[in-house]
Amino acid sequence: MDRFQGGTGESSDSPERRFWWRWPRARFRVRALMTLILLLGGCLGWLANRANVQRDATAAIRQSGGTVVYDWQLTPVNYVYGHGFQPRVAGKSIWPKWLIDRLGPDYFGSVKQASLGSQATNATMSHVGRLSQLEELDATGGSKLTNAGLVHLQSLTRLRMVDLSLLPGVTGKGLIHLAELTSLERLNLSSPVADADLVNLSRLTNLRLLRLNGGGNGITDEGLANLKGLTELRELILRNSQVTGTGLTALQGMIAMADLKLINSHLETLEPLQRMTGLKSLWIHRSPLDDRGLKHVENLKSLQYLSLEDTRITDDGLKSLLDLRGLREVDARGTGVTIMGSATFQQSNPKTSIFR
Repeated sequence: MDRFQGGTGESSDSPERRFWWRWPRARFRVRALMTLILLLGGCLGWLANRANVQRDATAAIRQSGGTVVYDWQLTPVNYVYGHGFQPRVAGKSIWPKWLIDRLGPDYFGSVKQASLGSQATNATMSHVGRLSQLEELDATGGSKLTNAGLVHLQSLTRLRMVDLSLLPGVTGKGLIHLAELTSLERLNLSSPVADADLVNLSRLTNLRLLRLNGGGNGITDEGLANLKGLTELRELILRNSQVTGTGLTALQGMIAMADLKLINSHLETLEPLQRMTGLKSLWIHRSPLDDRGLKHVENLKSLQYLSLEDTRITDDGLKSLLDLRGLREVDARGTGVTIMGSATFQQSNPKTSIFR
């Protein structure tokens, strides 16, 4: 006998009853597909917007006469003593060239390096500030730039290299805009810097290369103390300062230092450098350094190049160098070293060339 007799009751085997449980699953699949489409659309929209922002920025840089380099065009950079940071080698994109040519490179990579041209202005820097993945900026071509333009670099927390040399409108006061860029490894500024400006470098503890110009009376021992915490420095070049031997105590903890250049300073002794046993190159130009102050260099056994141009060194001072067997070159031009003194030194150290 049928379970349902008479009336209009539906059979338990009707399609509606057999598949009732599948409808929620089907609805879930539709919702999931719609969600996926929305997410994909959002991602594509974000990528398109980022590419458009980057495209506008690269166009502004090229309009200034500058150039850009994308991540897929580069390989990692290394620091090699004597040659500094090595140039990156061109790489190759995983995307076909015809596709890059059709859509533009800004859809397929992030700008990692930018070099500004001679027409660059502070307005150009506003575009540079939107390159969130930028790691290296060479602004040396932008002679129209001023300190105000540097404000646009504050958000570029991935920056590892900034070259601001040969920019008359950019001074030490502009360093305040770089104070939070703690990933910086290389910084070059040739305009005058004062003691008060150096406090803005104190947090840049990843710096490996630093080149500054004191402008004659801008940097003193007090200002140099702000660099005390930069213990990763490999190369420090300081021009036109009032730094003395006392000020060099701020550098004692920089045991990784390989290259130190103090040009036109008040330096009279090298005693504070005794702990910097990894030094390979030391330049002391145009300073009152004399034989007594040079004596402390005998502890720098790794030294290969020593330049003492325009100092007060004499033949007696060369005796402090006799035990530096790794020394390959000594520049004694403009000093009191005589022909006889250099010849005597050369006999004792035949592998060392001396110039006077």
